[in-house]
Amino acid sequence: MKEQCFKCLFRVMLTLLSWRIAWKIGRSDRLNQLLTTRENIIIFGVLSDRPFCVYHFIGTEFKKLKQTSSEPTLTILFASAEVAIKTVLSRDLNRFMAAIQNRDIVVTGDYSQMMWFISVMKAALRR
Repeated sequence: MKEQCFKCLFRVMLTLLSWRIAWKIGRSDRLNQLLTTRENIIIFGVLSDRPFCVYHFIGTEFKKLKQTSSEPTLTILFASAEVAIKTVLSRDLNRFMAAIQNRDIVVTGDYSQMMWFISVMKAALRR
C-alpha cells in the first residue's frame, strides 16, 4: 500500500514537472536556449514496473507520453517510487549521485543528457 502511494506521488510529480516545462517554453530564454536543436527522449520509471512516463523533447516542442516506440536517449529507473520521491525532493545532487553509485537509481544512455535535463529542470522551475 505504501509503495502504491509513492508511485502515485511520483506520477503526479512527473506530470506537474511536465506541465511546468510546457508552460515555461516560450517564456524563458534560458529554457529555450537549452532546448533548441535538441531531440531527447527520457524515460522515467521504477525498476520493478513499466515506465511511468516519457518526456520527448524536439527542439522547443515538448510532449509527455505514456510510452514511446523510439529509442530513448536517457532512461532513469529508481529502485522504488519512495526512493524517487525522496531523492528528487531533496534537491541534492550529491544524494542523487550517491543513489546512482548505490544502484538505487539506474541510469542508461548518455550521461551528458542527464546533466542537460537537470539544467532544463532548473530553468523550468526558476521563477
